[in-house]
Amino acid sequence: MEELNFDVVVVGGGPAGSSAAHMAAKNGCTVALIEKEKEIAETVRTSGVTWISDIKKFGIPEECYNPIKKFSFCSQKFC
Repeated sequence: MEELNFDVVVVGGGPAGSSAAHMAAKNGCTVALIEKEKEIAETVRTSGVTWISDIKKFGIPEECYNPIKKFSFCSQKFC
């Protein structure tokens, strides 16, 4: 088996892990990002607005994440 060496190994491809891996790589580190799911952030649910724009900046293809396409807000005052 070939031995692989990295400066940083990040476990988890959610928002925090992806951001950490990106910043480490941007600062010159060799990085391994390990994610148990077949797609990055497959089970993560966030507000979406800020995170999607950051994901696009990283150059991650849209088929690798699951954006929330439709949502609504409900409160006692507005429903």
